[in-house]
Amino acid sequence: MSRYRQENRTTGIPRLGLAAVVLALAFAVAGACVPVTVNINFPQEKLDDAASQIVNMSRQPAGAPPAPESPPSSAPKPGSSLERWLGPREASAEESHIVVAQALKTDTPEQRRIAASQSQRLGALQQWMGRGCIGENNQGLVEARPGQGCSGDVARLIGDENRDRLAALETLMRENGIPAADMGRLRMSFAQAYRGKAPGGTWIQSDRGDWAKK
Repeated sequence: MSRYRQENRTTGIPRLGLAAVVLALAFAVAGACVPVTVNINFPQEKLDDAASQIVNMSRQPAGAPPAPESPPSSAPKPGSSLERWLGPREASAEESHIVVAQALKTDTPEQRRIAASQSQRLGALQQWMGRGCIGENNQGLVEARPGQGCSGDVARLIGDENRDRLAALETLMRENGIPAADMGRLRMSFAQAYRGKAPGGTWIQSDRGDWAKK
């Protein structure tokens, strides 16, 4: 009789998705008397890619259709049927460790709603960025900078934009079961994506905390 042990590094994983993992595991190791540990993780490159997709949606002109996502690769993975179902495997004579790289959902109704709200203020945001009144910090948020002719509208704009940015981050975490421990990594991913999309002349804060014009 096979013995299975599951360990999840995330919280809030949908039951249906987890059931599929267990079912695949059962088919793959049926008949083998080997304990198996399943670890769900979120590699940095997947967090970076998800943040980039969400930022790209928020940078579409108001009313423009969202850009299509790249289709997932269908190329078969080498190795056993278990590896093809669940990804890379680290096996030993006594126990098998399965690392599952969780696919992230980004193009969801809630994310599209948030992105549409950001798109509505994109023109004004970039205008004030160009005047040096708003900068992109290293936490994925905007903040006031000592630009020229900055008015009271800047504070309201910053508040509205940061509210949507935090909502997009929290929605990504909630809809994908990303644990709170990964928030720091995810904020860095969003900061990198927003800074990359900022127009020339925008104040940009580096990961070390220094400010400079892009």
